[in-house]
Amino acid sequence: MRQIVMGKDSSSIILDTIPVLLVVYRDPSSCVPCQIDHIQDYRNLYELGKIAGDGYSPIFIFSPNKRRVESVRLSLCRARFRHPIFLDENGSFPEMNRHIPADPRLHVFLLDRNRRVILSGDPCHNPSLLILYKKIIMRMLENGGEMP
Repeated sequence: MRQIVMGKDSSSIILDTIPVLLVVYRDPSSCVPCQIDHIQDYRNLYELGKIAGDGYSPIFIFSPNKRRVESVRLSLCRARFRHPIFLDENGSFPEMNRHIPADPRLHVFLLDRNRRVILSGDPCHNPSLLILYKKIIMRMLENGGEMP
């Protein structure tokens, strides 16, 4: 997967070094340019990274249809998003993760240091779920990236 920061190719984040990951995945059936327009909806979870330090990072994985890859790249350039985004140009993410449910509400999930799913659900439009995510992330960071 290609890593992009502010519309340019990058390799600024090495996932293996981050114990707690929040994955926001957008599959080929979603309108990826539309999702890019709403990427700022996740700012609360990015701001948590300022408090948590290097032990936590949210990442976006966009897996557009092959015919939409170029329009997605253009949308990413226009968005000038300052955090890493992974562009899955070959559809390898869903291929390697067939267990991901079809329901897009479950395409946001929290992984521990062993890359086990700890929590799933989109906290963007659910304040209670956002609070739960924050609480679990902080708890995991206190325990080396794992749930006690």
